[in-house]
Amino acid sequence: PDDGLLRVHLLWTNDLHGHIAPEAASFMNPEFPPPLGGAASAARYIRRVRDEAAAAGEEVLLVDVGDMFQGTPIGNETEGEAVIDYFNAIGYDFAVPGNHDFDFGRDVAEARARQSNFPWVASNLVEIETGLVVDWCVPTLMLEVAGVKVGVIGIITPGTKQMSFPENIEGLDFLPMAPSIEKYRDQLLAQGADIIFLGIHEGLPYDPQEGWKRIAGAEATEAEGEQQGPHGANYSGSGVPNLMELMNQVPGVDLAVGGHTHRGYQEPWIDPVNHTLCFETYGNGSSIGHVVLLIDRASKQIVGWEPSHDRGTIVTLFEDELWPDQQITELIRPYHEQAEKEMARVVGEAAVPLTRG
Repeated sequence: PDDGLLRVHLLWTNDLHGHIAPEAASFMNPEFPPPLGGAASAARYIRRVRDEAAAAGEEVLLVDVGDMFQGTPIGNETEGEAVIDYFNAIGYDFAVPGNHDFDFGRDVAEARARQSNFPWVASNLVEIETGLVVDWCVPTLMLEVAGVKVGVIGIITPGTKQMSFPENIEGLDFLPMAPSIEKYRDQLLAQGADIIFLGIHEGLPYDPQEGWKRIAGAEATEAEGEQQGPHGANYSGSGVPNLMELMNQVPGVDLAVGGHTHRGYQEPWIDPVNHTLCFETYGNGSSIGHVVLLIDRASKQIVGWEPSHDRGTIVTLFEDELWPDQQITELIRPYHEQAEKEMARVVGEAAVPLTRG
């Protein structure tokens, strides 16, 4: 429609954790789990969105915000190589590293970044020795989308320091989030950015009411010189702000895609003061995020958003709805077969049932 609006389809993944092979969604129905198509179904969806957008004169961005590969046989066995091969094949625009991307050590994280045909963005991931952002990441990006300049800031949770083994992050520091965002927001605006886009490996709280209550009560606790309450959005218990708290603290960010907490929001959480649109999916390869951003062509500002379907912004990758893409199926197959072979190897026998407890 000629309504003066540019429509940008934002597609994203967070907390993929190596779930690129097809698998059964036992979390939905343990008795009869529906099959999920993994990366090949995601690829089918991404290609469809790109084709439809191109026909309609609309734009598409595809991004990932961390914890890309650790957590499945195929991800662990290949130390993430299979996942980055898929990301390269389908054409991601950028990725932000997450804490679990260091689970095989900093050298592996760097190798995966160098394997990527797209930039890794992390403005607060620095070498302790120099204080500079690691040379395999960039602090920011300036994307040109149909004449609109989108300034991207990447952030990894500083909780990584508590959540990683010291030897895995040796020589690295993870700087506080708010000052890093403010510094690079101002730089990007000075370079002519119309929109500030935060890709962040830190997430929305599990309970939106509770998450917001903490912000509302924050001034009182700060006045008493205390840290802002317990942060239930974090696994680390490290006192790192969740994405709601952060976007309430830092003005001037137009949209944020988060991860880390594995908490899906079908509609964006919008900060009532700074009006930042915040998005996240449940992760683990079960879905892909998709929102249509409405940008006023004259002012080059985001003026609204549209859901991608009648339930909202999270698209579940049911295999029967999104028939797996053949090219990606073939790409993943050898990695998958090798990982399964390793998993089938008998390494010992248990004389008693070994339960999780």
